[in-house]
Amino acid sequence: MNPFILQGYRGPDLFCDRQQELSELIAHIENGRNMVLHGERRMGKTALLRRLLDGRPGMLVDLLPCQSLAEAVEKIARALVEREGVLNPREPSLWQRLLAQFEVRISVDPVSGMPRASLRLGNHGDAAPALAHIGAYLAQLEPGFLLCLDEFQQITRFTDGDAEAVFREWMNAFPAIRFAFSGSHTTMIRAMFNAHSRPFYQSCEIMELLPVPREDYAAFIQRHFQADGRTASDEVVDAVYDWARGTTHWIQSQCNRLYDRNGDPTGADVRAVQAAVLASQQGYMGQILNQLPSAQAALLKAIARSPDGVPQPTAMSFLQAHGLPAASSVNSALKGLERSELVMRRGDGAWQLSDPLFAWWLREG
Repeated sequence: MNPFILQGYRGPDLFCDRQQELSELIAHIENGRNMVLHGERRMGKTALLRRLLDGRPGMLVDLLPCQSLAEAVEKIARALVEREGVLNPREPSLWQRLLAQFEVRISVDPVSGMPRASLRLGNHGDAAPALAHIGAYLAQLEPGFLLCLDEFQQITRFTDGDAEAVFREWMNAFPAIRFAFSGSHTTMIRAMFNAHSRPFYQSCEIMELLPVPREDYAAFIQRHFQADGRTASDEVVDAVYDWARGTTHWIQSQCNRLYDRNGDPTGADVRAVQAAVLASQQGYMGQILNQLPSAQAALLKAIARSPDGVPQPTAMSFLQAHGLPAASSVNSALKGLERSELVMRRGDGAWQLSDPLFAWWLREG
């Protein structure tokens, strides 16, 4: 089996490092602290949460597809039903009260023959009572039950009620449950949990997930090649790491393809693999670029052509060098790109594309 997996979590042996982060998150759980995990897209946040859940009572729910508070509550309920089994609850009275909040349809899975359920909020459509019943059930499960809500910044886009206040009240109402919120839009997540006027202000321990250190990822890559009787040189590993800007998913994508080749990987192999990875994303990236307003597209290309980052995109020297319009127009375009999560501001204040592959594609296109 190819050890460089691209999706999901398949055990600690195929999970690269993160021991320091894992230890911190475990300490938060064991000491009754709720937590926030944020970082760039494809950095491995979801995989880290799945590693945290390995052997621990809990569940993970991805809120990114949800467009409303009602959809979010329904998805959490469905995840719980899938975990517990619709006909096999451990707390029958609590379970029945929970299910009574939803319109439940039970069918039989044609493959497994097991019952399955679809849930929608009842006619009242009130999310808060449904969450209360979900919380009451979860609080009676194993001590320290961990509920991970992935891409939590999505709730700021809901229009059916004050979702932030509803979820904060829910968290406060059930101190027996440990909550882990994660998100890829760093600016939005920080604002949610650090702004004094927001419901979640200073309510959780916040961790930023940075790239796995180069030496740790090198050891992981070389160990798996050595187990297959092959050698991945330091030069090869450095080329892989730098091209991906330390982003977990793009390192894994390169190594997955390199592992599929015969013999020890060479620099030529790395370049060929990188070209293949870029080609696999070309349609997606082209579609994004074509959908952008012209001012945003021009600014995105200009930032991509500055691999070291852009300290001040509205500076006259930068505008003139890239033929960009007035500073006010560029500032407006920058805000739009940030809202779309296409650019991000680094810790040193410089702006760069959020996705290193998108930057490579624009530079080479």
